[in-house]
Parts: sequence; C-alpha cells; structure tokens
Amino acid sequence: MKKNIMKLLAFALIVMFSQSLVAQGEGRGSGQGQRQTKEQIEERAKQRKAQLVKDLKLDKDQIKKMNSADKKYQEEMTKMRESGNRENMRAMMTKMNAKRDSVYTTFFNKDQQKKYKEILKTRAANRGGRGRGIR
Repeated sequence: MKKNIMKLLAFALIVMFSQSLVAQGEGRGSGQGQRQTKEQIEERAKQRKAQLVKDLKLDKDQIKKMNSADKKYQEEMTKMRESGNRENMRAMMTKMNAKRDSVYTTFFNKDQQKKYKEILKTRAANRGGRGRGIR
C-alpha cells in the first residue's frame, strides 16, 4: 500500500513539474530562440518604419520611396528564405541590409542621413552582438 502511495505521489510531482515548465515557456513573447510569426515580423517592421518617419521627419515623397525600397527588400528576403540556403543567410542578410540602407540614404538629406546612421548604431548596440535582425 505504501509503495502504491509513493508511486502515485511521485507521478503527481512529475506531472506538476512538467506543467510548470510548459507554463513558463508559454508566457514568453518572441524571445531568444523562439521564432516569430510572419504577422509579428510585419508588425515590428511597421512600428520601426513609423518610428523612422517620425525621427527623421520624412516627407510624403520620401515615405513613398522608402516603401518602394522596402517592398523590393522584402521580396528579396522572401526569395532568400525560400531558397533554403541557410549556410550563407547571415552574410546575405547583412549585404541586403547594407544595400537597403544605402538606397535609403539616396533620398535622405544630410541631416537625415546623419540621424539615420546614429539610429543604426543605437540598434546595433541594443542587439548586444547577438547577431539577430534589426531591432
């Protein structure tokens, strides 16, 4: 009888422990090691773009040009992801980000270019060398 109670108690503890581990994982957003959904990525991009428009005080023409550059960039990123070439992805993404940034600066004035470079440096510092995408 005591053995059965001990087995039941051990089983209950294991179940409770495993449920607490699952619950801990559910509360996390899109933290390190967890993939974001397409919707989360798009929402973050919209927020980032809105912040850039505000910080750089972009006019309607600049916003239009930025949207066009972003659309091209997103198409290239989608093709790259779908290619399945994971080995070179980081280098390719770095190259694509630099290309997009250089396109942006063609329609920014000097003050906006300077401010944009500062924003990029701040973002890089906030990533803390984790090698993740734009933050």
